[in-house]
Amino acid sequence: MDNNSNNAHKSSLGIAASIAVILMYIVLIILLKFSYIKYFAWVIPVLLFVIEKESKFVKFNAVQAFFICVIRAVLSLLLFLLGNAIASKDTSGMSADVVNRWISMAMLPDEIDTFIWIGLIAFTVFVIIKALDYSSIRLPKIRYIASKLSNSDDGE
Repeated sequence: MDNNSNNAHKSSLGIAASIAVILMYIVLIILLKFSYIKYFAWVIPVLLFVIEKESKFVKFNAVQAFFICVIRAVLSLLLFLLGNAIASKDTSGMSADVVNRWISMAMLPDEIDTFIWIGLIAFTVFVIIKALDYSSIRLPKIRYIASKLSNSDDGE
């Protein structure tokens, strides 16, 4: 992760660009916790990207947030499918001890999903602290796409 500073400026939304980025990440972290809403949280950064006309800082962060949401949705979906595959195992004829182990294994994807969300909270706190100084976190690989889409030179 690289850091790069921008000058303080307003977004086309009429608020400071750093506040727009902070609000976007706070809304995302809340939405990413809810069961089915998390699969559609990517809409928030897309809307911000489309609405924002002036701030490359806001647009850059919106693109990165979009990819974070997509990655989170894919991981959640894979964990959901894994949990369902484990839970659908026919346990008839198994001992109670084996059935209890299967139940524990079926709950493991939910626990992993919660740890991913907690990691995203930590990342969001870090991004918010950086955004207060108009500084962006540049995620490997994603930063190049974000730079190109936001017409900024921040990916270098």
